[in-house]
Amino acid sequence: MPAITLVNLAVYLLHVAALVAVGVGLPRVFGLAAPRARLFHYRVVLVVALALPLVSSIAPPAGSASPAWLRVIQSAPHASPSLAGMPRPAPAPSANGPLTTNLARVAGPIVVGAIVIGLVARLVWVAAGSRRLRRLRRGAACLDPRPLPIREAVVLAAADADIRVSSEIACPVNFGATRPTILLPQAMRTFADEEQRAVTCHELIHVRRQDWLRTVGDEIVRAIFWFHPAIWWLLDEIHLAREQVVDQEVVEITGSRRPYLEALVKLARPAARPALRPASSFLGRAQLAERVALLLKEVRMSKTRLVGGLVASTATLLVAAALAVWTLPLQAAPIEMRSSRGPSNDSPALGPSRAATTQQKPRAETLPRLSPAQTKIVSRVEPVYSPEAKAQGVKGVVIVEARIDTTGTVIDVKVLRSRGAAVDRAVVDAVRQWRFERPARESLATLTVRFNPEAAEATPRLSPAQTKIVSRVEPIYSPEARAQGVKGVVIVQARIDTTGAVIDVKVLRSRGAAVDRAVVDAVRQWRFEPPPKESLVTLTVRFDPQGKN
Repeated sequence: MPAITLVNLAVYLLHVAALVAVGVGLPRVFGLAAPRARLFHYRVVLVVALALPLVSSIAPPAGSASPAWLRVIQSAPHASPSLAGMPRPAPAPSANGPLTTNLARVAGPIVVGAIVIGLVARLVWVAAGSRRLRRLRRGAACLDPRPLPIREAVVLAAADADIRVSSEIACPVNFGATRPTILLPQAMRTFADEEQRAVTCHELIHVRRQDWLRTVGDEIVRAIFWFHPAIWWLLDEIHLAREQVVDQEVVEITGSRRPYLEALVKLARPAARPALRPASSFLGRAQLAERVALLLKEVRMSKTRLVGGLVASTATLLVAAALAVWTLPLQAAPIEMRSSRGPSNDSPALGPSRAATTQQKPRAETLPRLSPAQTKIVSRVEPVYSPEAKAQGVKGVVIVEARIDTTGTVIDVKVLRSRGAAVDRAVVDAVRQWRFERPARESLATLTVRFNPEAAEATPRLSPAQTKIVSRVEPIYSPEARAQGVKGVVIVQARIDTTGAVIDVKVLRSRGAAVDRAVVDAVRQWRFEPPPKESLVTLTVRFDPQGKN
């Protein structure tokens, strides 16, 4: 998914601006003069603009290098859709990444805060408008009995509403879904009967179409994008096209064009007042000229031309959207890395990774892979099987991939061949404690761990009285161990075969990788009195690097 960042927000707003600029102009290019066709097209533009982030979240195959102008904006890897057969621009590393990151950290909260404040302020303004509408409805006078032009309009429009007259408005408005209300200005009492009928028909058609719900939806979008002029422009075009659709229907059902035009002109004369949002107003700002011009000319489009124009405009719009997200793609969200502690119960790919260095580690594909001959184990810990793992009774092997750093420590484990979550967890926990001979650089090793919970449980454990050491080698502390200056004990568990040789050592109480390595190397050379069968013994090794050679 695209990451929620300032860069992605800026890119998305550019996408919207470009898409709206193209979308608003397409009806003129393809001759979509019919208001219904333009209204449908503008709605498609709005839906595509809002859905652009979802389209951009589809990752394409890697492609060619990004253009130079794009490198100024991009500063991180991203994923975006590409056109069929066209390479996706790849990101280039930013020359001033840290500076860009610091600026983003500072500017991010400021920008987000400003957007949220504007959104809340806009919603409060809309809520205040709704409250004012309810107050106007309570103060308006009911038409009882209704004049003849109003009754005729109800029949012609095939709709009804609570129609009232208010002296506080200059233009008719309608609002409400379950309880639709129409407020007519007091000045309409002086209009001719045909003009009153036409204006009332207009408002009743809005009620029948339930345009108030669409108006509320538009206001919500306007509130979210209060800072984007392209969205305001598109919503104004949608409102104009909707009013023109109703204008044409009024002329068709009343059969009189001139009285309706005269009513439009009369209602445009009063001084402008603040818009009553979220009501659907009879006459919006700067719409009179366009509505009159369309009413004065006959707009006729054949069905073939209408469908062809809509298909062509929609196809062109989708191509423009694809070009926008391909040319200037959004950045992909970073992949979540698992923590080194607390293996997950639902994933066999358990791996330790240090939080401070997770993002800086090289990708697995770039690391050298050790061959079996190069994989020399210094100390090995056998899996400790949980009751859940024992209950499963699974025997066999688990194949894992271990990431080994330059100290021979396992820093990550990935299960390649699973035998179930419980068994995988026991193997991964054990391999994390293994120590290897130091590689030249951080490397990968493929390990095969054989397991048999029953055999592991059956191995006898020798008591201290039964543990007779034949020969003992003291740890040789490396300069690294001496530098640590740690004193104390390391507790290990040694596996002794029937010849008295140590075949495996597991650290039970650690004092650090360097000290553990010295102790394990020494214990591996110890010799014991041969036990009757392969056995386990717990050993305590005291050490003082300063007192040793």
